Order: sequence, then C-alpha cells, then structure tokens
Amino acid sequence: MKGLNKITEKINEFLKPFDCECKPGTDFAYYYAHSLITYSFIVPTRDRLEFLDSVNRLNPKVEADMFLWSLLHELGHHETMDFLEDDEAEECAHIKENITENNRKDYYDCIDEVMATTWAVNFANENYSLLENFWKELQPLIFDFYSLNDLR
Repeated sequence: MKGLNKITEKINEFLKPFDCECKPGTDFAYYYAHSLITYSFIVPTRDRLEFLDSVNRLNPKVEADMFLWSLLHELGHHETMDFLEDDEAEECAHIKENITENNRKDYYDCIDEVMATTWAVNFANENYSLLENFWKELQPLIFDFYSLNDLR
C-alpha cells in the first residue's frame, strides 16, 4: 500500500535507540525472539477501549493517540520482558490462553501487560518533547497513507 514504507521507516527511526524494529501487521504485538513490534491501523473498538482504560488507570500526564500508546506499550514489552520472572511469564501465558468474553479484562491485568503499559506511561511522562516531535512527523505520514490509498 502506498505510503506504508514511510510510516515504517519513521517508526524504525524512533525505535533504533532501543535496538528494536517494527513492521506492519494485523494487530499491535511484540515478538520477543525477534525484537519486533507489529503495528496496525485497525483495532477493534472493544480492544481499544479496554487498552485505553488500562493506560488511564496509571494517570498519564500526557495525552496521546491510541496508535502512539499502543506503539509505546509494545516497546514497553521490549524494555521490560527481561524483568519478568519465569513463573510470572507462565502465569501470564496461562491467563492469556484462557481469555473468554467474560474475563477479557484479565488480559490487561497480567503482570507483563501492566509492566509494558507502566513503562509506556512513564516513558511518555518523562519524554514529552521527544514524543511530541515524533508524533508531529508520524501523524502526517499516517494521514498521507489514508489519503493515498483512499481510505476513510
């Protein structure tokens, strides 16, 4: 799709100091074995609301777009995974394997998710100018992507 490479390049420029890369995907995700973040422009409303609720519970000092919070959250996984104990990782995997419509919020209460979101909020609070400049460069590329591909 037209313009997607520019978005990926801009995000990878931002991620370079963290020794992490991104590529487009079907969802926001972090792949530990490859230090890879995938990003997407389509996030189901329910997932978006539940995720933003998990961010807002931490009382961030800055406001940011869902895309940026999601990217920072996945970067938070990259930055915090080594602090996760093996038994904690196993517990998180078990919880996530058993998510149903009735316990979806448990996903965001998993310690690895809390650690990643906490990292994201702390990073945003401490690096407002950096994020503001990054978003000023990234957002027009996203708008161009939608326009070039006649997406609404």
